[in-house]
Amino acid sequence: MTRTLTALAVVCSLAACATPPAPDTVGSDPNGYALADHVPSDAPALAREAAAGGDHRLIGFIGFALVFPGADPAAADRLGYRVIDAGGDSFTTEEQRLRSDRAYGFAEQWNTTILAVSP
Repeated sequence: MTRTLTALAVVCSLAACATPPAPDTVGSDPNGYALADHVPSDAPALAREAAAGGDHRLIGFIGFALVFPGADPAAADRLGYRVIDAGGDSFTTEEQRLRSDRAYGFAEQWNTTILAVSP
């Protein structure tokens, strides 16, 4: 419950910011690239690999608010989570919108896979 309230407070403060959150590269991948740069079809294999290594965290997606595509906040509280860099909810180019859509799809596939393989 505390994590949920903390996450809600963070989301509310981020919604007021003009700058999107920084990419989650630390801990996202051993090579240090942002998870949002993957295509959704990469997610199941990467999620299974992460889970095999003991990382069962879900991926949160921030658009207007923090959501966990394919999962719910209770699962995120139980397993932990990190936030994917999707660029926020305001787009000035079609490329930004497409990246956000791709990141959402990746998070949904990842979360579904993690929930299926997690204890």
